[in-house]
Amino acid sequence: MIPNHILILGSPNSGKLRIANLISKNEEIPNLEDVELHSGLIVKASLRTKYYFLKLNILIDEYSESKGATDEKKLSELHKWYQEFKSEEFGELREVLDGLMFTINMKTDSISFIRDALEIIEQIKISLGDEENLHDWGGFIAVVGSCPENQIVEDDLILEIEDMVLSQGLEFINLSTEGENEYKEKQGKDRIVELIESHDWTNLEMLKVDSKQYETNKLAKMESMKQKLINEKEELDLDDIFSKLNLARDHAQSLTQDERDKYANKVIEEIIDFL
Repeated sequence: MIPNHILILGSPNSGKLRIANLISKNEEIPNLEDVELHSGLIVKASLRTKYYFLKLNILIDEYSESKGATDEKKLSELHKWYQEFKSEEFGELREVLDGLMFTINMKTDSISFIRDALEIIEQIKISLGDEENLHDWGGFIAVVGSCPENQIVEDDLILEIEDMVLSQGLEFINLSTEGENEYKEKQGKDRIVELIESHDWTNLEMLKVDSKQYETNKLAKMESMKQKLINEKEELDLDDIFSKLNLARDHAQSLTQDERDKYANKVIEEIIDFL
C-alpha cells in the first residue's frame, strides 16, 4: 500500500517527537530523544479505524538546529527553510503531503516570533496549493503549542497565542491538554488523534462494514435519542449542541469552501455521536 505523508516542522524542544509518538504509538521514539538533531527523521506508522486502514510516514524536520537561537535567527532560518521547500527540488514532497503540523514552544517562543512565524506558515500553505488555485489543497495545517514537562504557561498567554493562530485561519492545538472542552470538542492530545483519524486521506483501504452490526448500532442510538426525548429525567443537552453548532459556524468562516464541506461533515458526525 502506498503510504500517506505528514510533516511535523518546528524548532528544537517544541514537541515534535511527542506528537509523532502520539500518532504512531511507536515504542522506539523515546530513544530518539537522545539524538542531537531531529531533522530528516521518518517515523513509519499504520492506522486502523473501524472504517479504514492506512500506512503513514511521519516526516520530522527542524528549521533551526540550535536551542538558544534568537527570534531574529529563528525567523531567518524558518524563511530559508520555506524558500527551499517551495523550490522545484521539493515539488514531489509537496505533492504527497496530506498534512503539516507546525510546533511552537509556548514557554520560550515570544509572541512577536510566533506572529511573524505564522506569516511564513501562511506562505507555506499557499505553496502547497495548485498554481492556478492557491488555496486548492486538500490537506490540513495545525499549529501545536507545547510546554516543557513540569513547567506552566499562563492561561492568558495561551489564549493570546490561540487568537493569533485563529486569525490566520489555522487551527491551534494545546499539546498540554486532553479530553474535551466545554463544547464537547476534543482538545489537545485527543484532538491530534481525532484530526488524524478524521482526515480524508489520499491512500487508504476501506474496511468492510458488517451491515447487521451497523443496523444494531443505529437502532440502539435511535432508542437512546427517543428515551431522551420522552423521559423528563433525561437531559438532551440541547444547549451544548447549539453552542457547538455556533462555534463551528464561526470557525467555518475562516475556511475555504472545500475545507468548510469537510469540516461540516466532521461536525455532523460528532453531533450524531454525541447524541
